[in-house]
Parts: sequence; structure tokens; C-alpha cells
Amino acid sequence: MISLLFLAAHASVHPFNHFFFGAHMIPHPDKVHKGGEDAFYADQTVLSVADGVGGWANHGIDPSFYSKTLCSGIGDLLKENPKKYENDPKKLMFDTWARDKHIGSSTLVITYLDKEKPVLKTAYVGDSGYMIIRKVNGRWKVIFESEEQQKGFNFPYQLAYLVPEHGDHPRVAIEKTHQVQHNDIVIVGSDGLFDNLDANQIMEILLPSIGSDDIIIKPDEIAKALAEKAWRYGHDQTYDSPFARRAKARGYYYIGGKLDDTTVIVGQVVIVSRPKDQDL
Repeated sequence: MISLLFLAAHASVHPFNHFFFGAHMIPHPDKVHKGGEDAFYADQTVLSVADGVGGWANHGIDPSFYSKTLCSGIGDLLKENPKKYENDPKKLMFDTWARDKHIGSSTLVITYLDKEKPVLKTAYVGDSGYMIIRKVNGRWKVIFESEEQQKGFNFPYQLAYLVPEHGDHPRVAIEKTHQVQHNDIVIVGSDGLFDNLDANQIMEILLPSIGSDDIIIKPDEIAKALAEKAWRYGHDQTYDSPFARRAKARGYYYIGGKLDDTTVIVGQVVIVSRPKDQDL
């Protein structure tokens, strides 16, 4: 299991819009020895998750190489030339894809928070996704959920170095732009999260951890709680999981959770450069 916590709340320390975030990853039981096949990259303005396609193991190739190289590439590119990628997650996706020469394939989601404007830009390929949660009229609610990008049921689009033999080009990525507000919560995860927990279940875990000041208390613990709950449901062969419900809607017979690597990042938006009329 891997956890990460980034503590940032004071404009004097971070005089730009940023995330206060934590992350947690739980490998599939059969993949613990290599740390799973998911990967993530997270910093003050970028939250990203990749999920290596496990079928490569049947060909003697470790699926984690591809996903982990994608995410490490994101970090390298942002260090080398951060200005180049400001608010352009698809360009960031393209360039890390172009660098990753491993044989393999992976889903990938990148969310990018504008440092100066209350805007979140995103790009994703496949079924790693994200959701945005906001307090509206005194109640927290999910205001956006990304939709899986699928070629067929349980067959997500996936980035691959060799296109089209092994996967897809970043040009197929779905791009979104969201106007965000101070204290909005962004949850980014691999399909291990969203196949086993729906929005209502995620909210049930999240809400008790939001303080009276609307700030999440320990994002790393929320990420861990979400990952562990999804992982436990993944073992339950009688559970009516979101994956099972989607299968039935497509005419497939499936009962139970879907055990998989599970990666979760929980980030709360801190708006420093905000419009004067935005009430905090």
C-alpha cells in the first residue's frame, strides 16, 4: 500500500491556486510483489492516475512498466518545462506518451488546476476517471462524474506506444474544462475505485471527514478509506457493484465486486487568485 499527503493551505506559502491532497494505492492481491499495475502522479496543481492493462502479463511483459513510466514522465516533464504544460493536460499526456517506449498499454487521466483562474482542465483516455464535489445551497453534492471511454463493455481505450497494434493515440483523449470554486473536492481514481463504489457510497465515506469550515480534515485518510472500501467490495462475490450493474445493463451476467488494483487521489481546491465577488 502506498500513501501520499500534501499539506498546503496558506496563501503565504503557496500564492497560487493549488490542491490540498492525499493519495492511496492498494495492489491486487496477486500483484503485491511488484506494487500493482496502477501508478499515479500528484502535485500542487496536477492529479493523475494510470492503470496498466493486465493482459500484457500473458505475454511475459510487466504491465506496470508502462503505467509507471507514463506517470514518472509527467513529473519529469513538469520539472523540465512547467510553463509548457500550464492548463494543457492533453499536451502533457501526449509528451509523456511519446517518451514511454515500453511495450504495454494503459488508461490515463490528468487533471490540471489553473494557478491564476478558478479553472480545472482535464484529459483522459479509458476508464480511469474523476469526479467533482461541491457544496451547493448548504449541501455537498457530486456536480460532475467522468464517463468511461470504452470501445465495448470492459474494453477501455488505452494509450500504447505502438499504435494501432497495441492501443490508442493520445488524440482520442476526452478533454473537459470545469469552472471550480474554493473548497471543491476532486477525486481521481483508477477503475478499481469506480467499479466498486458509486457516487453515493463515495459521498458517505467523504462527508464525515469534512470539517465545519468545509475543509477536508485528512485527505490521505479519506483516500485510504475509499481505496480500502473499494478493495473489500472487490472481494465480495455477492455484492451488487457498479461494475455488475453496468454489465447487466449491457446484457452480461455478472455478480459481485471487481477485484483490481485500486488507486485514489483526493484533492481539495484552494483558490487564492479568486474573483472578488466569489464568497468564501
